[in-house]
Amino acid sequence: MEIETQHGAPRQILCEPTPSAVTKSRGKAHPLWEEGRDPHARTTTHLEAQGQVPPAETQSSEAVRPLRKPTATHNRLSRTNTKAASEALNEPPAVTERKRKATQTEIQPSKPKVAPQISILSEAVRGKEGFHRLRTLVRSWRDRSTPLFEVNKDNKLAVQLVRVISFGEERSPLIEFLNRFAKVKLADVIDSGKAGRSSADPESLNELMDGLKWARTKRNRTRLHDYLKEGRRWRRLCGNFDGLLCLIPPNREDRGATQRISGRTYYELNQHDIQQLHSLLGPGRSMPLFQIGNTLQMSIWQNMEVPEFEWESEDPLELDRLSAKELAPFMKEFHLIEENEVARYEWPKPDCWPWEWPKSPSWVSPSDTRCNLCDEGDCSCIVSRLPQTRPRISNELGKGQGIRAVGIYKKGQILGELLGEFVPLDTFNDGWSIEFRRPDLGDEPVAQIYSKKMGNWVRKVNHSCDPSAKFKVMKISEMWRQMIVAVRDISHDEEVTAFCGTNFLRGQGKSCACSVCSR
Repeated sequence: MEIETQHGAPRQILCEPTPSAVTKSRGKAHPLWEEGRDPHARTTTHLEAQGQVPPAETQSSEAVRPLRKPTATHNRLSRTNTKAASEALNEPPAVTERKRKATQTEIQPSKPKVAPQISILSEAVRGKEGFHRLRTLVRSWRDRSTPLFEVNKDNKLAVQLVRVISFGEERSPLIEFLNRFAKVKLADVIDSGKAGRSSADPESLNELMDGLKWARTKRNRTRLHDYLKEGRRWRRLCGNFDGLLCLIPPNREDRGATQRISGRTYYELNQHDIQQLHSLLGPGRSMPLFQIGNTLQMSIWQNMEVPEFEWESEDPLELDRLSAKELAPFMKEFHLIEENEVARYEWPKPDCWPWEWPKSPSWVSPSDTRCNLCDEGDCSCIVSRLPQTRPRISNELGKGQGIRAVGIYKKGQILGELLGEFVPLDTFNDGWSIEFRRPDLGDEPVAQIYSKKMGNWVRKVNHSCDPSAKFKVMKISEMWRQMIVAVRDISHDEEVTAFCGTNFLRGQGKSCACSVCSR
């Protein structure tokens, strides 16, 4: 091979074959050992591994591979240059467009780890401690009889909410929850009138201070802004988890809880921590707690009676022994019914029953009158003759739950109907059944009404040896029904009681705790 030197004189250079061993060692030492080699092109060594070119040992040792002239403007990040270099070497691109897309799809960002303290905060509201906290709120609320969020012509909603926030000096769990709940609702009410503003309308705050009879001072305005700030922070913490506010512990640590966590810890969480907390509160065992919490909040907000829950019919000491998993069946509303249901049993025909069998024990013969309260054939006495406001469930010292009057009931007034399942006689003896005796059959028992699994408020009436009401089977609106009737005038908030018999108490393993027997 001849080349021309700088002085123009030709000079001959002999090209000696490169030993294959040297070629191999150089290829292993660095893939770009050849000067000017395209850095994106795949080396012969790589192709050998894939079987695209013969191994180095099988190639002729006399073959000399020409060097490609380096390109001064070569861009390492250019796909065009990579493709051109590959074509020059008769090789496929290092990474095809299709492979590049697949690679990018397969690489997913790893799920961020949740801080250990956030996991503890999550467990404290959705585990057993959250259930007991919610149970305490329900029990405490039943002890109250005065509506807190009652609005009339003299009290605007925002005015009443601020009064609730200021209510009482006692820092009980219920009062602390009501304080937070009222602040959240106050923020909702005020923020709904912002009309795109970033802060509350000053005029609406002035009207609020006037309604509260507060002076329009900077101090009072700051006080309202603090209420709004707290309400917005609690609202942000709860997010889309309705009912979560009921599960947040009070600001003072609960010494009886396993995790002694203050509610202030939740309040001070930043946005990132809140997002992590929400990620742990997804669908699962915590959802029944949120649903019950939301039911409690809506009942309080709408001045409605809190419905009965399954756990309220159980022994509190037994509930304390259960695990969170074992408590799950009790975390729901009690099955309320509006008519008695006939259980599916193989019923023997009662000895006193003169008609065809089987039939509902409440059935009225077509030849008989349809109602004892009116002469109409199709009436609504079962609704119209009952109090417009039904009695409420209450907590009674030493007796568990009971029923208290809402309003004044007169002697002889029908208060309600005992509802449950009709079951055969002698099926249950646990204190939740009562014999159904029809007057037209000589007061002989034809069935039991069992109200442990389903029923209404009447099942909560306590026994007393000096009762204010009694159970009486009456024919009303084309059915025989087990009614409860006042035997004397009953004043507002007085407990409604009835004589249930000794078998009732014996079935529950209790003794009489009425005022007569407790003397």
